[in-house]
Amino acid sequence: MKNNTMGLFYNENFDTLFGYLQVINNPTPITHDNLVFFHNEKQQLVGFNILNAKTMLKNKLTRGINSDNKDLIVEIITLFHQYGYDLTDINSTIQFIVGEVVTVKKHPNSDKLNICEVNLGVEQRQIICGATNVDHHQRVVVANIGAWMPNLLQIVPSELRGEKSDGMICSERELGLPITQAGKVIMVLTDNKYQIGDSFWKEYYKDE
Repeated sequence: MKNNTMGLFYNENFDTLFGYLQVINNPTPITHDNLVFFHNEKQQLVGFNILNAKTMLKNKLTRGINSDNKDLIVEIITLFHQYGYDLTDINSTIQFIVGEVVTVKKHPNSDKLNICEVNLGVEQRQIICGATNVDHHQRVVVANIGAWMPNLLQIVPSELRGEKSDGMICSERELGLPITQAGKVIMVLTDNKYQIGDSFWKEYYKDE
């Protein structure tokens, strides 16, 4: 199974695509024209910047997270191969998936946490959520295991106060989107275009 997940974030103001495979302190940069490759102490690629990204890449770039753009990932793999990098082990599993909250119950060891069963289409998964507005039958955005968040946190299986949590139900703030609701709340999808099991970003940017 491919375990190496790529985080892709586009800054439109600087026309730069930022890529992450690992987060380490003081990586070593190597520059080739509009490409900056970052290595760890073992000379392994841990991240990159693609400058003048709209000129360098044929695939459409969208503001913020681009990690679920499979065509873009293939293009980057092909481009980097010319510079001696083999990224064929990249995991292309959807990072931000549309799910539906099936059940919600109070966490036995916390007054502020809930244990949610979430339908992701091909499977149902337990996720701990502390949002005040989480409820059953909501369609939500789930950061999958391995997903890279805009704050460079990578989602991993975890345990919160004795209960496992496999993923994260996201808020607008956590997704880097304009905040329309104040407080500790998750983003609830009300548009019928969002289908369970699909990539959230694929649908979010569909009409742009």
